[in-house]
Amino acid sequence: MSGADTISAGAGHGTGARHGPAGRSRWLRCARRTPRPRPGRVRPAAGLACVAVLLLGVGCASLDERRSGARAAALAFQHALRDRNGAALCAVLAPQTREEVVRTAKIRCRDAVLEEDLPRAGGVREVDVHGRQARVVLTGDTLFLSHIAARWKVVAAGCTPRPGRPYECAVQGG
Repeated sequence: MSGADTISAGAGHGTGARHGPAGRSRWLRCARRTPRPRPGRVRPAAGLACVAVLLLGVGCASLDERRSGARAAALAFQHALRDRNGAALCAVLAPQTREEVVRTAKIRCRDAVLEEDLPRAGGVREVDVHGRQARVVLTGDTLFLSHIAARWKVVAAGCTPRPGRPYECAVQGG
């Protein structure tokens, strides 16, 4: 940001917008500098940008939908734990977490995950979603999830808070 640029706290969507010396949005200034294509002609870069925006838009879900998805994955994990279904537990684990479980136990995931000291938790108390990451606080456990390949996967489970320090988790990725 140049010395003449400022951040306006009230503009935009509550996150602040960058403004140049005349108070115009930097985005608008950049948009005006881009030469306009002739009618009927789409520049390849612009076409790719439009496709990317459309694909991202289709893949974006509302906050409630993301919370609901994270909640469902956490409950699926807990149901599989309650049923002692190691294969279902491993299916809900993120790939790096599954690999770490196998690496440390030196046996198949479905057997190794059942040997972990994972608490059997109760209902969901809280779901926090930030982008592609989520924290699901259950009665008796906290799970951390990541949205991978259009699905919520557990990256850490059996997590307990430690004041002033990161959570300590029984199962987590490497």
